Parts: sequence; C-alpha cells; structure tokens
Amino acid sequence: MANANRNQSKFAVLFLDLDHFKNVNDTLGHNVGDDLLVSVAKKLTSLLRDNDVISRIGGDEFIIILNDFNDSSTLEQVIIKILDAFHHEWVIKDHFLRLSVSIGVAIYPDDSKEINELMKFADIAMYKAKSEGRDRFSFFTSLLNNKIHEEVEIANDMHRAFQDKEFVLYYQPKIEIKTGKIIGAEALIRWKHSQKGLIPPNYFISIAENTGFILKLGTWVIDETASMIRRMMDAGYRDVHVSCNVSTRQFQNIHLVDEIVAAMHTNEVNPALFAIEITESVMMESLEITLDMLNKIKRLGIHICMDDFGTGYSSLSYLRKFPIDSLKIDKSFVDDITLNGDNDHILLNTIIAMGQTLDLHVIAEGVEAQYQMEYLKERGCAYYQGYYCSKPIPEKDFFELLKKINQ
Repeated sequence: MANANRNQSKFAVLFLDLDHFKNVNDTLGHNVGDDLLVSVAKKLTSLLRDNDVISRIGGDEFIIILNDFNDSSTLEQVIIKILDAFHHEWVIKDHFLRLSVSIGVAIYPDDSKEINELMKFADIAMYKAKSEGRDRFSFFTSLLNNKIHEEVEIANDMHRAFQDKEFVLYYQPKIEIKTGKIIGAEALIRWKHSQKGLIPPNYFISIAENTGFILKLGTWVIDETASMIRRMMDAGYRDVHVSCNVSTRQFQNIHLVDEIVAAMHTNEVNPALFAIEITESVMMESLEITLDMLNKIKRLGIHICMDDFGTGYSSLSYLRKFPIDSLKIDKSFVDDITLNGDNDHILLNTIIAMGQTLDLHVIAEGVEAQYQMEYLKERGCAYYQGYYCSKPIPEKDFFELLKKINQ
C-alpha cells in the first residue's frame, strides 16, 4: 500500500481457489492433494514477477498481489495466463489430473483502501466466478457488493419467515391431454412476506441452496405435500398425485428417504400418489450415491419424474439406468411449436418419441395456447402443464378447479 501511494500506482488482490480440490483429497488421498498444492504453488510462483506476492492462506486458497500495473488490460493478460497454466495435465504421484481455478479480483485503491476489505471483496468476486461456471475470473464491483448484502439480508429473513409460517405451497395442475382431466399437481413453494407480499422462488431458492437452509425448507415441503395428499384423499380424490421438487442439496442429505417415509406414515397416504421431481443436474451429481438414493425412493412406491428434460447433459444410457417414471419436457421446447409453421423437425418430437420408446410418461411444461396442446396431442404426448389450464394457485383454488374439471 505504501508503495502504491508513493508511486501513485495500483495493485490487485487476487483470491484464487482450486475448483473441485476436495474431490482429489476424497478420491486419491490427502498425500496426493498435498503434493498437488506444492506443484500449484511452484507453478504460480514461476508465473509471477519478483515484486509480486503469493501466499497460500489455507486449504486450496491462494492470495496473489500483483503490483504496479498500468491498466486493466495488462492485469487481465496476467490473470488469463494464470488460468491457462492450469489447463495442462498435472502428473501427481503417477495420477493424471485435470485442474481449473476460479479467481476473484479487487483493486487498490479503486475498490477499497483497507486491506481487509480488499481481501473480502476479492473473495466475493471469486465466489461470483465459481457461480458462473468456474475456470474463470471476476472483478469486484460495488453492484456485486450490494447483491451480496441483499442476499445476506434475504438469508436472515428466511429464518424469520419460516418461524412465522410465511412459506406456502401453490399447486399447478397436470392435465391428461386425451381426457382433459387433472391427474396430478406440482407443489411449488411461495413466500408470502408480511411486508413485501408474494415472493417467487427464483428470488430466494438459490440463496437457500447456498446457505444450506434448503434442507429445512425441503423437509417442510415434503411434509406439506404429504399433508395435501391426505386432504385430497379425504375429499374423495384418490387418483390425483402431488409432486414436489427435490434439490441437489437434499439429495446429499442421508436422511432424505427417512423424511419421505415419515411424511407418508404421519399422513397415512398412498405412496402411489406421492411423486418427486428432480433435475438432470441432481442426477449427474455423485452418480452412484444418487442412483442408490433413487432406488430406495422407488422401492417405497413413489413416482420419480425428471424435470426440465433437455436442458442439461444427461444421456440415453442414464435414462435407462435410473428408475425414472416420467420425463418433463422443458418449456423452451414447447415454445418452439409455431401456429402455422413447419414443426416437423423440432427437437420436441424426438423427445416425445424417445419417452414413448423408453415407456416413460411424457409431460410437456409451459403450455400456454390451444394450438400447442393440440400439437402435443397429435404427437402422442400424454400430459401437459401450463397456463393454458392454470398458473400455480393456492390450495383452496386448486380444490375448486379440481371439482370443476374432474367432476
């Protein structure tokens, strides 16, 4: 700092974190992880000038200080050189490893004149780089800082909201195209904030995931879904299922199956009326553990649905391997259906045919118009969900719609 002030120059604080380093320790052992850290330190040192500073501050995290740079483009060239250095194959104790790093950057004096703040800001920027896909760098901005403060505020408020019972479930009907009847519903969480009104899930779910609060929230959703099924059974609807979404973090929870069993037992519900929806990304995380968990859930008699199909990176081999009952075609494919255009070659047709070949129920999401529904019917898609029938609605409204349509 004294040098920068004296020369009226700038320096950059880089917070560098190895991507997925935990996997190396977990699979190859800490001795391999330790040797890898030594190799990384040597590589980073070789890339820097004598007047730059490098330090490992713990785990797989390094701080680098790049002194006396003139402009941001010069700085970016150095950072890109660091990123590229990790793209070659690393040979550690006869193991061939592929590595990448995420880097956050804060600049003195532009971002702060306090060293602790610079460290914090570089850390915040590094997490932004990770959230955007890793193997990249991100500069700190005041906008980013405001976003972090807002997320901390939301995270704290979620705990209060949970105690005050502000979270509720809305239900979006699933329709059988051939009969027009409601055969099920997807339970979707909403936050009825005491001051801000109805808050949609895209505003708080990712924060709940990052903070771990999703585990408590997810358990409540499972309990409430089972409770809703009980109320429908009591009302005479014994052939309408309800599904709830299960996140990646929940699948990492060893108690997930026990929580589902407890919810069904407490509410005395038919497991055939209970369904879970998972995304492709959940399935691809720790494949063997996920497969084991899904098989346990399947053995309970619960229906398993793959949500947002086609937007991720699963393959046919995974579809055959996992105990999936239904495919939900993502809305983006339904949007490709045109009223008077050529729909013969759109990817939607292939997904429907593939689902039929694998003997899976196929549900189209995001259906908003009659011509979309008619097209799906022609192609043999059995079910749909979307605003053409109903947006997600409170329980009372769902029961009224159920009565109107099914009776």
